[in-house]
Amino acid sequence: ITYERQPHLNNVYTVFGRMLDGWEVLDAMERLPVVGGPKKAQAHRPINPPVIERVTIHANPLADEG
Repeated sequence: ITYERQPHLNNVYTVFGRMLDGWEVLDAMERLPVVGGPKKAQAHRPINPPVIERVTIHANPLADEG
């Protein structure tokens, strides 16, 4: 889940989809306290990482919006 575009992930990771609901949850995740580490991969990691317990995948939720 990314809060905004992350161009540095292009050709490195697959990021796809669109968030339709639950923005308040994403906002709360963005406000979690973080710690940094000596390596870039450890930077900005939540002290207590959130756990995603449920996801709903729609085949094409925007098809009916024409």
